[in-house]
Amino acid sequence: MAGLGRRPLSPVISGRHARLPGAAGLHGVCLTTLISLVVQFGFGMILNLYVAVPSSDAHAGYVQEVTNGPFALTVHILLGVVLICAAVVLLIRAIGVGNRMMTGLAATGLAAILGAFAAGEKFLRNGQNSVSLWMAILTGVALVCYIGALNLIRVVPMQP
Repeated sequence: MAGLGRRPLSPVISGRHARLPGAAGLHGVCLTTLISLVVQFGFGMILNLYVAVPSSDAHAGYVQEVTNGPFALTVHILLGVVLICAAVVLLIRAIGVGNRMMTGLAATGLAAILGAFAAGEKFLRNGQNSVSLWMAILTGVALVCYIGALNLIRVVPMQP
């Protein structure tokens, strides 16, 4: 019964490279999520510094802002939804690989993105600077998680 459902944490050697076991599909999803997160962070900074985001009432939230808000805000919100979907896909694939560290990084990254999304909803309601700060901090946490995940699954050339 030893080893059921567990995969080794050591790299698997195939050809001239060493890879995390089962990580073939993770690299692209992780890189896509990381790049999307950086673009999302950029849109957030542009909105924070240069676009007046109208505060909505407590019941309208994102749906009203997507349809009636500035174009940059609409893109920011829709990219956030896509980012959540990519993070969920990455978490599912990380669970499939069976590496605890990768699963932990993917889960923490998703939690940080969801937290930033929730902070964005609150920011649209009241416009508090502290909520904007939390969006940035949680985005930074997600960036660290996905950089760590990408580092974990990177392709490492073997020594001759």
